[in-house]
Amino acid sequence: MSTQPAARVPAALAKLSPPRLGRAFDRQRLFAALDGLADYPGVWIAAPPGAGKTTLVATWLRARDRRTLWFQVDAGDADAPTFVASLDRLAAAAAGRPLDLPAFGADDLPDLAGSLSRRLRLLLDHLPPEWTLVLDNHQDLPPDHPLHHAIARVLGELPRGVEWIFLSREPPPPDYALALARQHLAVLDAEALRFDEAETRDLVRLHGRPEALAAALSAAEGWAAGLTLMLLGSPADAVLPAPGARQRLFDFLAGEVLRSMSAAEQRALAAIAYLPSATATLAQKVSGHPNAAALLERLAASSLFTDRRDGPERTYTFHALFSELLRRRFEATAAPEEVAVLRRHAAAALLQTGEADAALRLLAEVGAWDEAEAALRGAAPRYVSEGRTGALLRLIEALPAESRDSLAYWHGLCLLDREPALALSRLVLAHEDAEKAGDGAAALAAAAGAANALVSLGRLPELDRWIAVLTRHADRAAIVGDDAAEMRLVPGLLAAVVYHAPWHDLAEPLADRAEGLLHLDAALGQRLLVGSLAFHLLWRGHVDRLDRVLRRIDALAAQGRAAPVTMMRWLGVSVSVKALLGRNAEALADAEQALALVEAEPSLAGQRVAAENMAVFAALGAVEAVRARRHQDRAAAALHPANAPDRTAFEHQRGMLALLEDDRPAALRLMRAAVASARGSGFRMREHIALIANALAAAHTDAHDEARDLLDEVFAHPFHAICRWHHWVAGCVAAYAALRRGDVPDALDHLRPAYRVARDCGFRHGPMLFCCGDMMARLAALALEHGVEPQVAQDVVLRNDLKAPPEAGAAWPWALRIRALGAFEIERTDAPLPSSRKESRRLLELLRLLAAHGSASLAQERVADALWPDSDGDAARNALDNALHRLRKLLGGDDRVLLRQGALQLNPQRCWTDVGALEALLARLETCPTGEVAAHGAAILALYRAPLLPDESLPVVMERRAVLHRRVQRGLGQAADRLTRAGLADSAARLREPLPGL
Repeated sequence: MSTQPAARVPAALAKLSPPRLGRAFDRQRLFAALDGLADYPGVWIAAPPGAGKTTLVATWLRARDRRTLWFQVDAGDADAPTFVASLDRLAAAAAGRPLDLPAFGADDLPDLAGSLSRRLRLLLDHLPPEWTLVLDNHQDLPPDHPLHHAIARVLGELPRGVEWIFLSREPPPPDYALALARQHLAVLDAEALRFDEAETRDLVRLHGRPEALAAALSAAEGWAAGLTLMLLGSPADAVLPAPGARQRLFDFLAGEVLRSMSAAEQRALAAIAYLPSATATLAQKVSGHPNAAALLERLAASSLFTDRRDGPERTYTFHALFSELLRRRFEATAAPEEVAVLRRHAAAALLQTGEADAALRLLAEVGAWDEAEAALRGAAPRYVSEGRTGALLRLIEALPAESRDSLAYWHGLCLLDREPALALSRLVLAHEDAEKAGDGAAALAAAAGAANALVSLGRLPELDRWIAVLTRHADRAAIVGDDAAEMRLVPGLLAAVVYHAPWHDLAEPLADRAEGLLHLDAALGQRLLVGSLAFHLLWRGHVDRLDRVLRRIDALAAQGRAAPVTMMRWLGVSVSVKALLGRNAEALADAEQALALVEAEPSLAGQRVAAENMAVFAALGAVEAVRARRHQDRAAAALHPANAPDRTAFEHQRGMLALLEDDRPAALRLMRAAVASARGSGFRMREHIALIANALAAAHTDAHDEARDLLDEVFAHPFHAICRWHHWVAGCVAAYAALRRGDVPDALDHLRPAYRVARDCGFRHGPMLFCCGDMMARLAALALEHGVEPQVAQDVVLRNDLKAPPEAGAAWPWALRIRALGAFEIERTDAPLPSSRKESRRLLELLRLLAAHGSASLAQERVADALWPDSDGDAARNALDNALHRLRKLLGGDDRVLLRQGALQLNPQRCWTDVGALEALLARLETCPTGEVAAHGAAILALYRAPLLPDESLPVVMERRAVLHRRVQRGLGQAADRLTRAGLADSAARLREPLPGL
């Protein structure tokens, strides 16, 4: 799990530090007001600059000894990931350790309120029960920003003891109306913050001035900034602006204070005012004043509109009014060129400390677009790697068009998860410029971004252009960079080759690199990476590596900490791959989780069809037609014709469901339509699997010529050459098609390589293969009969709980094997069978009776009469019912013994008996070609090792023994006559050898 990026520089840490108070006193009147608002989760203090908001809250929190998290909001926090990263750093500082938190990225933005709510729940686990978050300068967050709605919602979820305080020049925006109505937010306005007479006297005393001076301060009208400046000057003698003119009053009084400083000090302060905040080192660098640190410390100690914040290096921040005044005074007297030089100098210093946002604003103010462009180019990789593409996008779009075009690559990357069509146009421009400049690395990077956009848009045929770029720059593409560079390159290139040219030489190396990037959960390109990698590993047969990917997805999904969109992406991959691999219970559970997520999250309303399609596919994999039909009907009701991915999946699954429901004409019609749709999609895998599915539907409908033509196209398709998964699936379909037309040798020719791939790669499933009745059971029986990868065949049967077809022989992995020719033997595959317990003897008599008849059925009355001859009809029937229940339990399941239309029999799909096998061989012996007679005869002799249950004295068994013996004699005699007529005297003689006696 990736964590949020750490703070980059001390200046970044300063915005997360509370101010260090200079001269200040406790305003008990307002403390009482804040105490009275303790039941409100949020308090909004709205007042103009200089009203004393920061000092009030800082002193109150100090007096109440509250655990405090202080957050100075600035323009950069309009980027939600930046805002959340700051909250994470605050929580980590409060917890005293790094926090393991999911990254916050593009998937969190569509439902920002829900994402912030989830983040709060995670942070609460690491914070003490009681704490206060101060959002200072909250007016710097634009009033229409969606973060306001998200924060307002979060207020209602804060536990008791946790309070958020907003310090703003403006009242709450409209997004807080509901929070106000629900009393989740209270407002303290500017009028309440005015100093009353008693507080004015306290302030006078704090500054060491005569208390009588308080009356002379009336011009300040209780405004904290005015009072402070007047106390620093000579208010009694000053000619002040008219009451109410606060800005002019501040300018006048602050000007008076500044005049007491040297010109060099004033020039230094003006330079520092162009910085959002400054360490002593940065202040000295920008101002050039050797004593800049001491000057700032003096202002902070005097509470002269300078906040001091502790950290690795002390940081100083001017009050907004003071900073604006310093800049205005400097710009009023300095030449424009000098102002521009100072702004550029400050911007350069900020860039060196990593404060690109502030630096770029300064460069933009003087129209230094070339420098701004260069600065953005240098900062862009960091913005992208930190997930701050929204902030980077805002900065790029503030540039003139010409400068934006020179940053087209980064512009396109920022738009990928927002507007992929617009991103594509920018990335195409970036590629063209790179090719003109002969910059292969830049051309390749732009191609990767363009491929990412095209896959997101479903415009796969257009990938040819970008795959050609990859091929042309293959040597450069093979160079592995750091994680950030890899995440900009690998996802797009891997998606391009996986979905459009999976035979490309770089497919495997790119997949190898992709595995090393899965931990970057919210990085740009991660939306494509997981699915592309999972399907590549499946198609290439890397099941062990694929299992590691699935385990990671399962672990992340189980934590429940990711954005709903991220969860849906993980679940989509997980359901698809697990259903393909036959992990049906897991696939069904994941599909249900996706449906529940769509129900619970309004932001996922548009993914209803995708979730229903997941459920259909999982149900098809589990061979649950009723369940699949239910979800497919729901998908049909919600399907939008313009949603190509949902529609394509829906149409293909309709054909599969028709096969499962044995509606063969509909299946063939739908699969033909799916091929036509897939041919125009540009998705080579989709086209290939559609051809295989069409061939299966044609074979199942006995349209043999169509199936043969389709399979020829399947095997000639370039995707088939590299896709080992389709070697398995297509090989089974081709074998089944041959079996349907009676061509066993051709069926074996296709089955052998298919089962060989299954052996090497661990393939044992595939929903399409199990939608055609007993297809896979018949193929497994054929493989076992001819010794084709018998372990694979048995695994296919057991893992998928296949029922034996009529032709299944002794090699089939039967649930139960019973030998009644000679000594009675029972073999149960899952557990030993008790044979000595007294209560089991009658059950074994019943089992011997049924086994003596092989797969034939016996009327209940006949069985009851045979086993309970001394009981009347009802008693015998009750005894039989009880014995049947116990026998089924003994044998491991109700499906071992069937009761149909008043007759009992051992289930021929679950139980093998030597009697049943013997009778099947006798039947074949009568109709087989002469060339097969000797082999069938030898098999009969091997089975008939002794008469049927020679020690059994039940009359019905004795009768059956005699009938079976005569049938064997007659069958072998007739077979010997055929061999004799064919001139095979030696083989005939072997069949005439005496049978074991009765």
